[in-house]
Amino acid sequence: SQAIYDAEILIPRCATWKEYGKKTYKPGPLIPVWWTEEESESLVHLWRCRVIGKGGPIEEWETFCNRKEVEAANNIKSPRDALVQAFSAAGKYLVNFSVALSHASNGKDKASTDCKCFDADSGSWIRADLVDLCMDKIPSRVIAGHLSYRESGPYALVYWHDDASLELVPLRFVRPRD
Repeated sequence: SQAIYDAEILIPRCATWKEYGKKTYKPGPLIPVWWTEEESESLVHLWRCRVIGKGGPIEEWETFCNRKEVEAANNIKSPRDALVQAFSAAGKYLVNFSVALSHASNGKDKASTDCKCFDADSGSWIRADLVDLCMDKIPSRVIAGHLSYRESGPYALVYWHDDASLELVPLRFVRPRD
């Protein structure tokens, strides 16, 4: 017999998706929950949850799962799937590399991957390079980093020169270098 613990289902915008990419989970539909006694959160297999009561986040979670772009919680079979779904559900998408390149070159004849981008952590514009990589190849920790930005819409993948890291950045925060 298994113990039953009190937990709350977290709606996607309230989950801390960055932490989920660090763990390995068995395949199956997963949802984020908040453990009330431990005051912590984790991903839990949907079949392990028993919903008690009505109201609040449960309905919001159901609405989220029924959204056309998500197609239901059963499509979330890994933490990576959850990260990609959260990115999409937030109205964000990885823009085609040629579009990002055109945006960063600001109409110049010779397009360059060399640009400057707004860094949410430092609050300043920093030198970066645009990176051509499809969503399937982007590391989970990089996808989780999209939570640093609230903006929906097109995102570009950039390589920060100052700390040699990758990050998804809203396209409107990508500018040509002076």
